[in-house]
Amino acid sequence: MTAVVVWAQLPASLYIVGNAAPTGWHVDKSLKLDNVSSGVYKYSGPLFAGEYKFVVNQNSNWSQDAYVRDGNDPTKVVKNGPDNKWTVSALAQFDVTVNLNSMSIAVVQTSTVPSYSNFWLIGDVLSDGWNMDNVINRKFTQNPSNPDEFYYQTNFNAGEFKIFMGAFNDFNGSFYMPMSNHQDLSNYSAQAVNNPSFDYKWKIASAGMYSVVINKATNTVKVLSGTYLAAGSVAGKNSFQIFPNPVKGTLYIQSGKSLDGASAEIFSLDGKKVKQSVVSQGKLNTSDLKSGAYLLTVKNGSDFYSSKLIVE
Repeated sequence: MTAVVVWAQLPASLYIVGNAAPTGWHVDKSLKLDNVSSGVYKYSGPLFAGEYKFVVNQNSNWSQDAYVRDGNDPTKVVKNGPDNKWTVSALAQFDVTVNLNSMSIAVVQTSTVPSYSNFWLIGDVLSDGWNMDNVINRKFTQNPSNPDEFYYQTNFNAGEFKIFMGAFNDFNGSFYMPMSNHQDLSNYSAQAVNNPSFDYKWKIASAGMYSVVINKATNTVKVLSGTYLAAGSVAGKNSFQIFPNPVKGTLYIQSGKSLDGASAEIFSLDGKKVKQSVVSQGKLNTSDLKSGAYLLTVKNGSDFYSSKLIVE
């Protein structure tokens, strides 16, 4: 008799859920693990104090396969077993690799300082206010041309807001806040804090269309009136280029639209404005800047562009 071997079907995707995960128990918004290879999945990011497990899709009715912790061995994974979960004692940065070929898991803390890449807006500048249940739908969009930059744009009411980073639904979680309460919007400095003793917020004085732009590399948050167009995210007529970069002297700035007379601002990586000028004949003089890395922003009417700039 010939033996028949039946291979278990591997899931196409794996998602992390739990109050230790940035999106909490919102399975419909759960974070997808990277597919490293066949049957191997990896999550790299912050985990909060709490517990987590893995599911195979984002169905909100939970009628799906789940991968949980072996009750006798935390390095082993069980499919649809008793609802044992992995636990995290304190917020930190982790690499979590799940291997469903060997039904094993490797959890490695890579840093005590978390690196956030998911952001949500919370505040009464929006109609549902400070209701944490609705925050999951207010996620920032990553700039495809600048992985350190995230933006959220919509019509704001007059009011206050801050930026939430998890874990749901914890008002003592992690936030981006200004350096002081109701900080002037021309000051882009911001701070990432976890369970702070203070509660600083940005203030919007007048209702209208606003864009909030985070740059996590520079710890800056810009609150801009109008619609933000992330560099390179709008094709064709709104494409944006700067050259040479690195630059020494004259910087050339191009877009599908004329940028002559557009306002240009250059910031150091700690968020301080070091130059303000206007684009003239598609050029900007950088000879007065010291060598180093900067953030360039250009405002042209209701359009905004940004790019990292290196000065030689």
